[in-house]
Amino acid sequence: MIFLTQSDFDAAIKAENLTQILDNNPTLLDAVVLAAVQEVQSYLKTKFDVAAIFSTVGEARNSQIVMYCVDIALYHIHARVAPRQLPEARLARYEQAIDWLKLVMRGSIIPDLPLLQNDATTSLQWGSQPQFRY
Repeated sequence: MIFLTQSDFDAAIKAENLTQILDNNPTLLDAVVLAAVQEVQSYLKTKFDVAAIFSTVGEARNSQIVMYCVDIALYHIHARVAPRQLPEARLARYEQAIDWLKLVMRGSIIPDLPLLQNDATTSLQWGSQPQFRY
């Protein structure tokens, strides 16, 4: 699995329930985890170094990012099984994850994540053109 491990899901869902939902297809879990990570990256990539965030392993990973990736992955797994009968807890946790990511994207919340380094080739120019006099 990319970034997440099987044990990351243990806090959110029982292993036998996850296996049952996945129909004993572990490759499906890998696909859903990849989609969840990409969804989280899409919110973080404008301000944070997503390559550094998602290349960390073990205890070095940010626990909030791990938790929200798990919540998003579980939401998508449940949506695959019964899109009209999503458990309320899954829907609420997914919405909470997305709301948190939106706040991070806006800068209202600043998590302990590596920031993007300014690119030396990119420069901002402030000001305007000289005023015309007729």
